[in-house]
Amino acid sequence: MATSNLPDRWRPQHMSLDQFDTALKQACLSNAVFNFPQRPYKKARALCVHFERERQHLGVESTSDRIRDVFLKTYGYDAVSFMIKDGDPDPEASLGSALSELVADMDENCLAILHYIGHGKKMQNPSQNHNELHLSQSQSYSGHVSSAQAIQDPTIDFNRLRHAILDPSPSNVLILLDCCHAASGSIGQRKELIAACSFDSQCGGGADGFTNNVVQQLEHAYNQGQILSTSQLYNRLATKHFVMQGGRPELAAMPIFLQHHDDHVHSLFLMPTRLATHQSWFPAPTPGLRLQPANVILSVHLNNTDIQTLGAMQAWIGSRPYEIGHVRVDKVYRSSSIIVVFAITFSLWHSLPPSPAINFIGFECQDTPPYQQAFQALAKKENIPPTHDRQASVKEPGYKHPLSPKKNN
Repeated sequence: MATSNLPDRWRPQHMSLDQFDTALKQACLSNAVFNFPQRPYKKARALCVHFERERQHLGVESTSDRIRDVFLKTYGYDAVSFMIKDGDPDPEASLGSALSELVADMDENCLAILHYIGHGKKMQNPSQNHNELHLSQSQSYSGHVSSAQAIQDPTIDFNRLRHAILDPSPSNVLILLDCCHAASGSIGQRKELIAACSFDSQCGGGADGFTNNVVQQLEHAYNQGQILSTSQLYNRLATKHFVMQGGRPELAAMPIFLQHHDDHVHSLFLMPTRLATHQSWFPAPTPGLRLQPANVILSVHLNNTDIQTLGAMQAWIGSRPYEIGHVRVDKVYRSSSIIVVFAITFSLWHSLPPSPAINFIGFECQDTPPYQQAFQALAKKENIPPTHDRQASVKEPGYKHPLSPKKNN
């Protein structure tokens, strides 16, 4: 019989007030303005991947081309398309070769971006006793069998490629996955992943799809002369899922953000390699709770603290300058420990170091006039993104256009 009274449910994990303060401070400082770079990455590359069979499916090819072009022509990155050919007997090896080329000769001062749009499957790995993401294409059918007997094409074990090629690289790596069952597990240092949906979810495409919204946010930031961190990009994407237009959310599915938590490593950033001289560039602002269309509600169990009331906890938060406007205490319950219910922005939520004492409750949705006015005022200032004199290239098996220079034998 189902029950909410699990044996250890009444024994929650605790943390001290100092530990809670340290966790909030780490999340806030990782998004602080002074942590943003003064100059672009030494090298910046982008690889935009899709299967040939999906070229016309839900506009996959044109959508992949669109994000390639914003990296190539607007941000000035070395960006290419990688189309996995229909009938490729070993697509995993083909993609693995392209990924190795993507991060070749790159270090901690470089940025590599992988974007994939297409199908994703959740596959069980019996030996590891967990599920993995496999990239796949639409099923094909042979004329010699009935339509019910689909030919099983090879799939790509993305987790295996990521652990073998991307995670060990010293380069900063941003992975953008526009597919179902995308985000799961841990990720390596200097590596971050923004996925269209969680591992157990499915996502949609079209105008309210993940990739089109990423492009919109990148163009918006460029038009405003803003240097956008990946946590800010995620914050803008996640909150768009709660903004309704014509009864539909502007972003169809709730995106997921995975990053490596380290005291000395901050969020990646998206900065053009050639900064336009007609405008000044500055770190993108991180609006506080009041200006967000949605926020995250969490709880924390605190022990060894003299704080016993809501007013005292709110005063304590207010005394932390780095948390003002980004953390709000809503409720304090007195128990064997103090239970604090608080609100936090999406960007800070995913920058919090993991702790069993901090638990997710839900999302707070708000359609506040300040948010609407701020967004509309920014939108009115936008210009058409510039197009650099760079030609997009398509890289596929048999087409030689490397992302990195060929090494001399």
